[in-house]
Amino acid sequence: MQTLPIYNDLVFKMLFSRDPIILIDLLNSFPEFQRQKKIKKIKILNPILLPKRKNLKNTILDIHAEDINGNKFLIEMQSRAHDGFMERILFNWAKLFSSTLTQGVEYSELPKVYSINFLNFSLAKEYPEYYFNFSILENSHPEIRLTESLSIVIIEL
Repeated sequence: MQTLPIYNDLVFKMLFSRDPIILIDLLNSFPEFQRQKKIKKIKILNPILLPKRKNLKNTILDIHAEDINGNKFLIEMQSRAHDGFMERILFNWAKLFSSTLTQGVEYSELPKVYSINFLNFSLAKEYPEYYFNFSILENSHPEIRLTESLSIVIIEL
């Protein structure tokens, strides 16, 4: 009997979206979700993000979820590299982030949006790490973070 690999989109979606407990365990294994930030409950949401206007691009996520604190999770499995992959990650993050603000809500109330991407290829072959966490930092003073709302995690399998 042949088994399908975890980096197969369908296998990945079925495994982690059918049972929220498995998804919680996976997310809580990341450094970001240790101690006080540990995820206790998560809800799987519709993975299709429709555009607000005609002629804009649809987005279909592998897994779209939200925790009890309102944080959003965009979780993707990517089996191969392609041109524009990093732009796609940022586009999907931005689309989800911008869709969370409704009229009358203050910008300070925007939730944190985590884009977690599993890659079955090497993003940066010259680095031995397999775990990368991107945020927006000031170029001359990387200790200055523009916002805590952006977290793009890449895990190379």
